[in-house]
Amino acid sequence: MNRCQKVSVIDVKSKRHLILIGFMATGKSTLGAELAQQSKLSFIDLDEEIERAEGISIAEIFAIKGEGYFRSIETDVLRSFMMNHTSPLVLATGGGAVLKAENRQLMVDHGFIVKTEASRNEVIRRLKNEPLTRPLLIGELEKRVDRHLKERQHAYDFADLVIHTDQMEKSEAAKIVLSAWYGKIE
Repeated sequence: MNRCQKVSVIDVKSKRHLILIGFMATGKSTLGAELAQQSKLSFIDLDEEIERAEGISIAEIFAIKGEGYFRSIETDVLRSFMMNHTSPLVLATGGGAVLKAENRQLMVDHGFIVKTEASRNEVIRRLKNEPLTRPLLIGELEKRVDRHLKERQHAYDFADLVIHTDQMEKSEAAKIVLSAWYGKIE
């Protein structure tokens, strides 16, 4: 399997932001921080921004206000970053941000989109090693991961680049992403 692959040709004039999408625990935030460090751009973790805006954790938002409310706020925060930041930035989305058509269109219109991907077993290994803060995984972890992987099988297909994070160091992955992005924006 190739460790990365280009999946489309892009119009780079409007692609000022570097946007990371992918299933949960595939390395979006880790790679995003590394990309920001290597590129000297600001790094935004969309889930952290939502928590900051709401004053509570994502798990609490789901428990108190529901997933529909969360998805609405997620769109508002994403739109704000896409529309109001004229300087390029690195943005890591939550795994479900791609589920809403408006979010996908915002990303396509304003960013070079990188899908982070990891094997099912690697995703489960990573999730078992972190505190349970993901509301969509409450219950039997493996069954829930399998269900969401199946439901989202093609949800990330609009990415400009796919990076497989199972066996790749974050610094190597960041160099590949930046090379692809810089090659498109020069």
